Amino acid sequence: MYLFVDTEFRGHHSEYLDILIRHTIEMKMESNFIVSDEYLKSRPKLGNTDTHKFTKICSTGNFISEFSSILNIVRQQSFHRCYLLNFNRYFKIIPFWLKPTIPIFSIYFLPFLAKKNISTSELVTKCFYMKLITQNPNVKKIFVLNDAAIASELNQKLDTDKFHPLADPVFIYGNGFMINRRNSETAQKNSKTSFLFLGEVSERKGIYKLLSAIRHIPPDVRKRITINIAGNASNDANNIRQAIEKLSTFHPNLFKFVSLSRINENTFEKLLFSADYILLLHQRSEGSSGILGKASVARKPVIGPREGLIGKLIREYNLGIQIDTKDPRAIASALIQCSASYSEAVKHNFSGFMIDHSPEKFVSTLLE
Repeated sequence: MYLFVDTEFRGHHSEYLDILIRHTIEMKMESNFIVSDEYLKSRPKLGNTDTHKFTKICSTGNFISEFSSILNIVRQQSFHRCYLLNFNRYFKIIPFWLKPTIPIFSIYFLPFLAKKNISTSELVTKCFYMKLITQNPNVKKIFVLNDAAIASELNQKLDTDKFHPLADPVFIYGNGFMINRRNSETAQKNSKTSFLFLGEVSERKGIYKLLSAIRHIPPDVRKRITINIAGNASNDANNIRQAIEKLSTFHPNLFKFVSLSRINENTFEKLLFSADYILLLHQRSEGSSGILGKASVARKPVIGPREGLIGKLIREYNLGIQIDTKDPRAIASALIQCSASYSEAVKHNFSGFMIDHSPEKFVSTLLE
């Protein structure tokens, strides 16, 4: 039996669980999934079967209590492997997981070596702690999303072979994919150019830079564009909402759809496939982004950063326009440029990105 653990609900986490649950059911692999209450509530059709069990744990700041609950489950059953799908949540206690003995595999988001301007003290501390983790005999593999170079650097710096690259999977939504894809092919014929800010709506994902950029767009251009915003903004929802409402007072037709909480799958698909461009305005671009996969599925070019892993992927697959996402004027210029012209001759390699980041490749690498 396999144990999969992820008690977070945002972004990558629920999608990875969906992919793994689907695969393990198809392959009739006996599995136990420890997940959040939110995740189970959002998927009411999931329930215990002869081969699959779902256990909910409340995700709190008390990692010791949460980890103790996980260990109790491990002690009660015989598992072939344990997959901690969020290494960042549990890394502080992984060095001390010596008993019970079980092979541990994990996914590491935003490795410390990928961070810009990391201080010497943080670097030394992280190296020391990561060394302890890699020396734990239970730990077999730690996967790094989309970044073979960082995985290699971590292995070299920590004198180990436990870090491995893992393709961040493209999550293909629903049964309406082909229908919506046809709709997307005619989207450029609409009278207005539609930009979609998708995913976490926060300062670190660039929402305030986008709102500042609007002030630099001439009135005649603002009449030619619409901006849709959809995603969770739990940390700063009130301030973001007030900023959008203030802009809407002066530009009443600019924001067509705004939701600062999770949206259902049908709304998500409709927004994604009806957009002309996806806004990927990360203020920190060192890590991976699932938005690239979503844009590729819908065959939508992104407006994104030049820097970091995200910038590298945009260049490698020619997924869109690259700018300084920290500069509102640069964002405004990109919106103006895209609203004025769109060339269907541009060869975006969406298909290549989807093949290299397929759910099948993700699963086979993770479970091999």
